[in-house]
Amino acid sequence: MTVTPHTAWCGRGHHCGLDEHRSKPTTWATPYGAVVATLTQHTQARTAYLELRIRVRIACNETPARRQAADIATDVDGAIRRITRRYTLRQVTQ
Repeated sequence: MTVTPHTAWCGRGHHCGLDEHRSKPTTWATPYGAVVATLTQHTQARTAYLELRIRVRIACNETPARRQAADIATDVDGAIRRITRRYTLRQVTQ
């Protein structure tokens, strides 16, 4: 079993867990709330992942809040699928 060395972006210390490398979280303030991104990579793998936390202001009434939450989740999923597919296609065709 091969363990990967710390990556250049690894936060080390308490950011880096027992079985994964983790960057220090990066936070962007946005007009709608905030986005927090953390890069992760399991110590025994070469694939990195992006962990996102998104804070979005939505309606305080339940019905519109549920609609907004569903719309936001659907659009975020669509954006991620579109972007990851674009990079996958580039890697395959190059």
